[in-house]
Parts: sequence; C-alpha cells; structure tokens
Amino acid sequence: MTRFAVVAVCLAGVAANVWMAWNLFLPGAAGTGRNDFLSLYAGAQIVCNQDLYDRANVRAAEVRAIGETGLPYSRLPYFALLMKPLTWLRYRTAYVVWEMMMVAALAAFGILWPHGSPAGKWILCCWSLPAWESVLNGQDVALLLLWMALAVRLLRRERAMAAGVVLALCAAKYHLVMLVPLVILAQRRWRMAAGAAAAGAAMAVVSFLVAGATWPWRYRAALADPLMQQGVAHMPNLNGLLSVAPFNLALEGVAALLVAAAVFLAARRTREFEGPLALALVGGLLVSFHTWLADCALLLPALIMTAGGGTARGRARISSTALATPVPWFLLQLPWPLPAITQGLLIGLVYGLADALGLRWRRTGADRSTPADAPAGKTG
Repeated sequence: MTRFAVVAVCLAGVAANVWMAWNLFLPGAAGTGRNDFLSLYAGAQIVCNQDLYDRANVRAAEVRAIGETGLPYSRLPYFALLMKPLTWLRYRTAYVVWEMMMVAALAAFGILWPHGSPAGKWILCCWSLPAWESVLNGQDVALLLLWMALAVRLLRRERAMAAGVVLALCAAKYHLVMLVPLVILAQRRWRMAAGAAAAGAAMAVVSFLVAGATWPWRYRAALADPLMQQGVAHMPNLNGLLSVAPFNLALEGVAALLVAAAVFLAARRTREFEGPLALALVGGLLVSFHTWLADCALLLPALIMTAGGGTARGRARISSTALATPVPWFLLQLPWPLPAITQGLLIGLVYGLADALGLRWRRTGADRSTPADAPAGKTG
C-alpha cells in the first residue's frame, strides 16, 4: 500500500471506531467524562485523606467532581497517588488531559512495539475497537500497552532489570497480566524478575503508607460490590463463556490451568520474549475473573504478530484476523450464545499462538533451554 492509502485506512479506522464507541458502546459518556475516569479521579482526590474503598467517600468525591456518582474505586492505592496531580485541575480539564495521554500512549505503543510492518501496526491500532473504546471510556489500558512495548525494547538492549521495573507498572491492572510472570519464570529471566519484584515492593510500601495497614481487606470488599459484577455472560473470558454451564467454577478452574500451562510451556520453547508475552496477555484476558471490552486492547501485540504480518501459523491468523475487526465485539454485546463466538475466538488465538511458538514441536534440550536474561529475539 502507498503511504497515502495507509493514512486513509488509518483515519477511516479511527473515525469508525470513535463513532461506534461514542454512539453505540458509550452513549452520553465519552464526551462528558461520565465514564470510568470518574472513579479514578475521585480516588486520586481522597487518597491520603480518606478511606479509598469506602463507597460513601468515593460517591462524595464523584459528586464534587461532576455532580453525579459512578463506579466504586477499584485500583490499588499507589495508583491513586500517581494520579494525584490530575486532581489539581478541574474535572473536565483533567479528563481532556487524560484522554490526550491515552491517545499518545497508544501511538507510542505502535512506534515501540518491534514486530510487524509499520503500516500493519498502525492499521491494526487504528481499527482496534477495544483500544478506542478503552480510550473513550477513560480507561488506562493504553498505558499497559506502552509499558509492555517499552519493557521489550529495554530487554532487547540487555537492560533486563530496567525492563522488569517497567513491566511492574502493569500492576495497575494486575488481573490482566497475571500470566506474564510465568513467561519470566519459564525463561529464567532472573534479573527481570528482580527488577519487577523491587518495583512491586516499592508500590506495596507506598500503598500501605497512603491507605493504612488494613487496605487489602477493604479493597477485597470493594471488589465484591455488585456494580463490579454486572453482565458476566458478556465478558470476553472463561468466566463469561462458562457462566451458564453446570459446575462452571470447576470447569473454569480447569480451563484456566490449561491456559496457564500453555503459556508456560510455550515460553520454554523459544528464546524470544515478545511472542510468549503476547500469548500471556491473551491468556490473561481469558483467565481473569473480571474482563471487559476495553481490556481487549491488550490483544494488539498478538494481533500484530499474527494478522499484522507476523510469522504465526494459520490457526492463530484466522482468530486474529476476526478479532481485528469490529464484528466479534458487537457479538459480545448480544444475547447468549452469540458472545460465545468471541470468547471462542480468544481461545483459538491462545491455541494458535502457542502452536506457532512451538508448543507442539519436538525440540532438543538445547533449543528448549533459555539462558537467564537472554535478550529478546525476533519471532520466527
């Protein structure tokens, strides 16, 4: 494609996805800031002064900010402290700044992620409905994508400890990246693990300092709020897929173990880091108990490495090509069993990407072993 054609396709994708997110998925929310950013702003307002996880405190802060209430605060305390500077601005100004930051983070991910052709990366980012729904819903998933890409770049420059520190920033939405440590463990990247552990310990200390010694219990109670558990059948994960099945919790546990095993074993069979990382992100979406459409922006690394010109096999390419279009995300909003199509495509992407990474191949012992802190390689 010519440069003009690429730019035209990208602009068309942004326009289409912004229109769909603005009018169909988030009516009345994106333009006013009546979305997930409200609870993040409220938490940043009251951190250090009031109980972050007391619903009355959060409601009062939300009413002061915009005159109405939103969701409970559901992030870790350190994240509220990081967002504190935004509360020095009026809510609507802070919201505009936040939106600009998320668009910049998404663009930076497209620049920094090392796989795929530049044209393919930009087209996939611009046509990712979950990515733009995330931005317009006031979410911070674009930041997670940026941290992932930056960590990969640092690892390629053999700065493993710094890569681990950056990767630890993804703890802002830890439930989506819970399988990433399996990749680090499988590939014995101990310096990266040390960096991540040091950063994680620092964030834990800050959380206890600003929220008190009992915040983990109050946090757990906040997560049980009924507002946080709506529309389970429409979640793009195993919880949503199996919610209507008998013995659903047992089945979900077994399926989650199988996904985790696939991530671990696939990571052991390659010297490169990006492919297993992309697989861990897809698997993390599946095994997380709480996943929404916006979170599926984390599929972008896997889509770029498959539908976006990567070397993965056909099984992954079929699922990724479908997930790169808006169609599965519309199906996810419809009555059961149509959401199962999208959930099944995610399972297919895990299987296909694991297969492409060599999970089903016979390898020699030398091929399977990965030296500690080996630099990230290239797919294929």
